[in-house]
Amino acid sequence: MRRMRRIVLLLVLSGAIGSGVLYGFKASSESPSSCPGRIVCPLTGKIICRDACPLKK
Repeated sequence: MRRMRRIVLLLVLSGAIGSGVLYGFKASSESPSSCPGRIVCPLTGKIICRDACPLKK
């Protein structure tokens, strides 16, 4: 009985930590700190970083 509780607790903690890590990776990939903002490039039509656009005003 005690062993079963430890196994269940270990699985719950592993799931919580794993989901937190995945959320962190997802959040970091969506908004990189080196990108000041995203725009649609008028040449290619793709979403890129504002300072990576070849057309500068």
